[in-house]
Amino acid sequence: MAINISDGTGAIISACTVNKTSTGTLLSVSGTTTAQTTSDSGLTCNTGYTYNITCTDAAGNVNSSLATFTTSACSAASSSSGGGSSSATPSELATGFTKTLWVGELVSFKAENKSHVFILLKIKNNTADVQLSSIPIKATLAVGESKKFDLNGDGTYEILVKLNSLTGISKADVTLTSISETITTTPAAPETTTGATTDAGTPSTGDSSDATQKTGSLLWLWIIIILVIIAVIVFIIYQRRK
Repeated sequence: MAINISDGTGAIISACTVNKTSTGTLLSVSGTTTAQTTSDSGLTCNTGYTYNITCTDAAGNVNSSLATFTTSACSAASSSSGGGSSSATPSELATGFTKTLWVGELVSFKAENKSHVFILLKIKNNTADVQLSSIPIKATLAVGESKKFDLNGDGTYEILVKLNSLTGISKADVTLTSISETITTTPAAPETTTGATTDAGTPSTGDSSDATQKTGSLLWLWIIIILVIIAVIVFIIYQRRK
């Protein structure tokens, strides 16, 4: 921002002061003549700012003037206040697409020929809330953490998101990588019940013991029957010989 100063004597003995009225911040000024400059940063696009400029001439006279400036409109690609957008190509995703995003900024991309959008929703407590869609999926990531996402609900992970770092509560550095990984689930361990079959065709210990006891009882019964029959036959033969 240039400060053009008009003075009757043409002599400005020192740098002017520039006060940013919205914050009360004094800006640094370079030069001591009738043409001085200052700069300001951290401004929001398409926003008006007012500065109070105070100068002193060689005779010790002090005068102030207000100057108002309006920043340019936000671009589509990015914005210091968030809400911008960018896109990632399939080749960039294949090797890992890394970008520093403002809160509210979008990244559009395609996975399996379907359009999707990644958005940085919020930053809090050293974590970032993100969302992927077309089917909305929300997740919270800590710095250094990676998560896989099934974008189409077809049982396959299509994208890997990693949170690399955070800058305050306004920016996050993320990497999106395309993957193709079938989602697998670990089957639950079968329950074991006393007396039940644990493996196909293999009875448990309790059933085996019962069967053995029944077999032994039947064997003794047949032995007793045979001994009785033999005794009866011997008795008949003995009676006939008398």
